[in-house]
Amino acid sequence: MAAIDAWHEAPSKSDPIAQGDQVLNVEHFEVRHPPTGDPIVAVQDRDFIILTQSCDTPGHSTLLVAPIEPLYDWAARNPHMFPDLENIRKGEFTSYYILPRFAGAMDFNRDRIATLDDLISLPRAEIERAIDSGRPRLKMKSPPREHFAQSVARSLMRVGLPVDIDPYKFEQTDSAKSAVQTLGAGLRFREEQKTTTSHHRRTKVGDQITKVTVHGPNGAYVQGIGETDEGALASLRGAIEVRRAECAAGDTKWQWLEDLF
Repeated sequence: MAAIDAWHEAPSKSDPIAQGDQVLNVEHFEVRHPPTGDPIVAVQDRDFIILTQSCDTPGHSTLLVAPIEPLYDWAARNPHMFPDLENIRKGEFTSYYILPRFAGAMDFNRDRIATLDDLISLPRAEIERAIDSGRPRLKMKSPPREHFAQSVARSLMRVGLPVDIDPYKFEQTDSAKSAVQTLGAGLRFREEQKTTTSHHRRTKVGDQITKVTVHGPNGAYVQGIGETDEGALASLRGAIEVRRAECAAGDTKWQWLEDLF
């Protein structure tokens, strides 16, 4: 496993806010505008990473941030992106940035992913209030901080890393085929359908991932990803709902899936 402490360090409460800081459970006020009626103010706790350059954070009342979440939670919601994890790690997807786990803090003991194209301008006071109230926070060391800045800026400059993130390469440990009719949460096929449940281990690190796949005609399939069998099944239900919605909107390539219900 990579020496994760080469990437991160636990900050003191007095450390100034800097680019690359991760802050969890920030109470965020979001204004939603429904099609009709008055705007709705929603309050929710979200996890963010600071994008504003460190030299600019002291004098600005708002900070540019991006949402972050545990990597495998994100993969469970986006199972079609799971095969691209290694390319994301290599920086080939400019919209995402993987943040390795930090063994020195329980709140950061899972790899996370930042969605860099989901930019949010957040009042500085919201971040400061979260930090002052003791919400979990993690700082980036150099040169990972400059490497992250490069991704944010989409520049041509490349900052090398002395210790890289371990590759997202998985080996299949087992696979079993079965006939399934009930998927849980009220979702049920008309008849039993052929599915494959396979388990995969991330080499060097040991992360365990489950894939549950429903097979269609001519090589078509829909798949769920999770850290557990139950999580993969929940991911599959979400993927099916998305594809059925696309079918209802006119995407005929998913008609085979709609015909199963």
